[in-house]
Amino acid sequence: MAALSGMNVLIIGGSSGIGYATAAGAVAEGANVTIASRSEEKLRAAQALLQRRVETRRLDVASPLDRDLDFGSIELAGFDDFEKDAH
Repeated sequence: MAALSGMNVLIIGGSSGIGYATAAGAVAEGANVTIASRSEEKLRAAQALLQRRVETRRLDVASPLDRDLDFGSIELAGFDDFEKDAH
């Protein structure tokens, strides 16, 4: 059984770089992964590369409006792990 099997993981900055690698590792370990990023295009590309259903969310953590609106609509209590890889 995979180490993260059935866990819910949210990764901010998960569409490229270290965030994408973290998402790929979590998917490989059986986690239900949600990735967030500023770019819809990068989110779609990351989702296609992962070849598994992952949730995506466009989010710019530098924008106060995005933080208020998008985080308010994500039920964070349902996540077992939270990774912020955006910089």
